[in-house]
Amino acid sequence: MVIQSLLEKLLDVNDSMSRCAASAASITSVTQKLARHRDILHEFTQEFRRIKGNISSMREHDFLVL
Repeated sequence: MVIQSLLEKLLDVNDSMSRCAASAASITSVTQKLARHRDILHEFTQEFRRIKGNISSMREHDFLVL
């Protein structure tokens, strides 16, 4: 729950940064940084979902074994 909440906050921050950058002049370095931040968020989200799925699978397996 905590990690998912933090990922959602990071998404909100990324969205806010994108809105600020859109209202400002399009500077290549800012655009690149925003793209990198979006990539990092995407990687974190994918990794979280993968780990969450693995944990669910292990719990299900343990439940079936008992």
